[in-house]
Order: sequence, then structure tokens, then C-alpha cells
Amino acid sequence: MPAGTPGDVEFDLDDAGAPERVGRASPSGVSRLPGRLAWAAAGLAVGVLLGHVWLPAGMPEPRSTAAPAPVSAPTPPVRVSFGAYAPPEVEPLSVSGGKVDVLVPAVVVNETSAPLVVRALRVSGPGAGLGETTGYMFLDFPLHLPPGEPMQLPFTLTSDCAVAVRPVPRITLVVAPDDGSAGSPVDVTIPDLGSLWGRTLAPALCRR
Repeated sequence: MPAGTPGDVEFDLDDAGAPERVGRASPSGVSRLPGRLAWAAAGLAVGVLLGHVWLPAGMPEPRSTAAPAPVSAPTPPVRVSFGAYAPPEVEPLSVSGGKVDVLVPAVVVNETSAPLVVRALRVSGPGAGLGETTGYMFLDFPLHLPPGEPMQLPFTLTSDCAVAVRPVPRITLVVAPDDGSAGSPVDVTIPDLGSLWGRTLAPALCRR
């Protein structure tokens, strides 16, 4: 065969190694492989930067769930605040039998559009109690509350000097529609009651 014909096999007589086939190599397949890997890596990097997540066909992308809205406390049907002390010479604090009596000249307002009734007043808390109401502090239940009209709700708290830690007591009214029903307890907040109650904690007052 003439030299250089494709498919020839040459033997190196000086080297007893395996025969080497001489043919035309196609360098294009080898040279294209690094280029394809580079394009794949670049595409993956772009996908990561854009924040896309490729999911199998037919599967929806996950959605973020919104946080539940906070539930607000219901508005109480009545509002209680301080009224005026009467007569003016009456001292709101007095000591008797190791307890401090606190006169609370409260006023209650019906915040609804229908008549209500206050059937009872309760006091709870360490060292706190409900004292007797006498004189101008007299109070009788049931107390009828027309809509929007302030009504006098005077009562007496007692603060026991024998109890060292006495937080502001909880005041609860039993409120019902004005239809003869039993009613339900409603906790009320009286502004500035904490200041008045704090005066009962003075050691000099309990030593009287």
C-alpha cells in the first residue's frame, strides 16, 4: 500500500509495544466538552442569583403564609372612673381594726345603646376586700344604667395592713341586660385607683 493511506498500521521494530493505529482524530468532540460545561455552570449561577427554584412539571411553587392578625380584646360594655368626693371634708382614707378603709367615689357609664343593670360589685386581690358603704357612700343593687348616662357607683375598699404585698385589687362588676337576666362578670379598670390604693401601703398609716 502507498504510505499515508488511512487505516495503515505501523510497527516500530525498535519497541515491542502494542501496535499504534494511525488515523484521523476528531478534536472537535474533545474541544467542545469544556465549553459545554462552562455554559452549564454559568446557567446554574444565573439561576441561583435570580432565586429561581426549578420544580418538576405540574408542581406549584411554595407560597409564604401571612402571620395571623392579633385578636383584640372586646370592649367592655361599661366604663368606670372617679367622681367627686362629697362632702368635701370627708377623708378618703381611715384606719380601723388593722385595716385601711378606702372610699372610692366611682362613676359608671353604660357604653352600649341598650339599658343595662349592674347586679353586684366584687373585689379580689391579696389584702383587699369590700367594706361597708354608709352615709353618702350608700349603694344599692341592682343599679340601672341608661345608655350613655353616668351613674354614681360609690364603694369602700379595705386594705389589710397584715398583708405585706398588696397589689391594686381587681374590680369586677356583674353586668346584665335590663331584662331580668342573671348577667356576667366584667373586669373594669378605674384610672388613678393605683395612686389612691398606694397610699394605704404607707407604714405610718397602718400604725395609727
